[in-house]
Amino acid sequence: MSVVSIGFNDFLMPAETGIQVVKLLQRSVKCHGQFEGDVMIYQTSKRPELRLEIIGAAQIKYPSNTDAEVEQ
Repeated sequence: MSVVSIGFNDFLMPAETGIQVVKLLQRSVKCHGQFEGDVMIYQTSKRPELRLEIIGAAQIKYPSNTDAEVEQ
């Protein structure tokens, strides 16, 4: 399993998926959209802050009343 951090948001996913997500997002830049008239215009920014951590099953705690378990 892995945790992919994008900025201040963390996402738990299978390790292979996490590696692919980071590979794909390394080529991206942040952007912010805003309407100019009736057209959405996107202003680019900097590259996203990315982090990948490979973790073990013992590091994951699922609440008992949720469907938030991740398929491995």
